[in-house]
Amino acid sequence: MIQTRTFLILAFFIHGLSPVAQALNQTTEQAPLRPFVTDYCTGFPEGTRNHPELWKHCCVEHDLHFWAGGCRVARRQSDRRIYECIRDSGAPGIARLMYLGIRLGSMSPIKIKKKKWGNAWTDGRGDFHPLNANDIDSIEREFRMNPSAEVPEETFQRFLKTLRDHPCDSV
Repeated sequence: MIQTRTFLILAFFIHGLSPVAQALNQTTEQAPLRPFVTDYCTGFPEGTRNHPELWKHCCVEHDLHFWAGGCRVARRQSDRRIYECIRDSGAPGIARLMYLGIRLGSMSPIKIKKKKWGNAWTDGRGDFHPLNANDIDSIEREFRMNPSAEVPEETFQRFLKTLRDHPCDSV
């Protein structure tokens, strides 16, 4: 009786772990990525009344990083970059306000699937998965297959360079 119970417990345990094992073994080649989408500054103005798109490009680049995801350090650096970009666009007060809003939003337990960190990934890898070279190649391939008119080539190249110089390697 004990042997049967032990067998059933082991069988149940192993069966319960099989989806976890499959997710861990799954490569980005097997899991399709969601296409990149931007909503610019997510409910925040993209510029001033006189210059309505003054920092819109900052938000698009931030959305690229949100799409790709990465480790927590990459997330903080992405948020810091949008702050610096808006500040350098000539709106230091708005930059501080936007940065505080983004950082406070990152602490919220409620996440909108299409807006959360690493929203490109469909394979259940989690919010803060360090990106490896294959992941970055997959990101580039997906974007090239479904490009966004909102992302100039120069911006996309800067984004890829940032991913390849990913801070997660040293964490």
